[in-house]
Amino acid sequence: RINIDSLSNLEKFGKKYGHSYPVGIRLRPNIMGGGNLKVSTGHDKSKFGIPVDQLDKILALVSAHDLFIQNLHIHTGSDIKDVDIFVKGIDVLFDIIPHFTELESVDLGGGFKVPYKEGDPETDIELLAQKVAEAFANHPNPNGKHLQVWFEPGKFLVSGAGYLVTEVNVLKETAATTFAGVNSG
Repeated sequence: RINIDSLSNLEKFGKKYGHSYPVGIRLRPNIMGGGNLKVSTGHDKSKFGIPVDQLDKILALVSAHDLFIQNLHIHTGSDIKDVDIFVKGIDVLFDIIPHFTELESVDLGGGFKVPYKEGDPETDIELLAQKVAEAFANHPNPNGKHLQVWFEPGKFLVSGAGYLVTEVNVLKETAATTFAGVNSG
């Protein structure tokens, strides 16, 4: 699966492959999501994705090169506790979905907040599933095709699966603090 996140790369792909190979488009939904600005990737100043306000340019490239758009992808950030951020992303996608008749899936990214210690907040996955199901029930695909909904749960799957074991191999003391260098890379 290929997701393209720039107009220039979408054009290059279109010139080479046209309709012969399916492709996804990563969109920037202009939504601030994530635990802080450093891990937020969906806002209007982020480098990631093609801004949704450039839909006309995307559609022009799709038409000019007869592109087979199979997936629309967004990712708003990491450390997301508020499941309504995902629903906002779905709302953005529902305005765009009708333009892509061969669409098979939408990818809502990931960024689920995971607890690092007991008592830390985390994404409520059951609530997220409920809200995503409700959103799709209230906005069926106007092209009449069932769409798969994808997530990229990466860190969510592995964070609680073990421990990182490392050793301190350098101590560096300054007037303000002490830094510990470790061998974990």
